[in-house]
Amino acid sequence: WGVTTTASAAAPVLLQQEPISADHWAPKPAKVNVAHFAPFAGSVDATSVTVRVDGQPVFTNFKFGDIQKAVELPAGTYHIEIVPTGATDPAISGDVTVEGEKQYTLAAIGDGGNQPLELFALVDDTAAPASGAKLRIAHLAPFAADLNATKVDICTDGGDVVVGGVPYKAFTDPYLSLPAGDYNLKIALAGSNCQSVALDLPSVRLGDHEIVDVF
Repeated sequence: WGVTTTASAAAPVLLQQEPISADHWAPKPAKVNVAHFAPFAGSVDATSVTVRVDGQPVFTNFKFGDIQKAVELPAGTYHIEIVPTGATDPAISGDVTVEGEKQYTLAAIGDGGNQPLELFALVDDTAAPASGAKLRIAHLAPFAADLNATKVDICTDGGDVVVGGVPYKAFTDPYLSLPAGDYNLKIALAGSNCQSVALDLPSVRLGDHEIVDVF
């Protein structure tokens, strides 16, 4: 209840507040970014899958490179299955536990040849920096069977190593703190002085207070 008065001797006016709904006190859900980073087939269309949560289809025709952001889930443990389109049995399955009010990235990774198909979970940092930007880079490209052979250097376009010797499934933790601006990054084979470029990433613009992921 709130009470307001005027400067005169008029009677007080009582203002009734709206009742607080039960949802106000309900536990806040987790938010999950669901990603398909498993290049297990020769074409993008052939990587189509259905994502099932506790036996229920949630996403269909989900293909390599697709990302579904901010899927809300109550805190708890969930059974996740990744089923290739047209199949009945999952290619990937596993249990994932999430906590309320946290954000996660959950990805299907591997190619079934060089590296096994599996679920890969990360806890996201959602605290915006006071200045500059935060950047997380994760190496999820399964291009070799030997883990040492997957190591890469993350380089600037000018040939400076930002992070060196990064193997498959490794990621920058903590996030990289960088000034706002445009960044041209490339992925080079480890120890090549940024000369043997495996992947030239698109230019990334980092704004103040932003948090950006590069997979």
